[in-house]
Amino acid sequence: MRLSTATKVRLAGVLYGVVAPLRWCLRQPPDRAICRRGGINWTLDLREGIQLSIYCFGVFERTTARALRRLLPPGGVALGRLKLKPIPSSFRLCRCP
Repeated sequence: MRLSTATKVRLAGVLYGVVAPLRWCLRQPPDRAICRRGGINWTLDLREGIQLSIYCFGVFERTTARALRRLLPPGGVALGRLKLKPIPSSFRLCRCP
């Protein structure tokens, strides 16, 4: 079943409306989470739909999760914006033609 972007945004709003108060009751920041999902350590901003999806369901795109597991060094953290930290020494930036 495919959902429109507008529907996904509304569903994310409803989900955040449930998750944030629960985290607040547990004395956790309602909008930030540090967690482990799918073998990856994450620092997430739960106000963002994709990051909320990672927090609640464990993964957003399976191919991205596989790449992160391969690229992150042991103990590395994937930030919500999918930046790698620390960047492995074998990782090189190049300019594409």
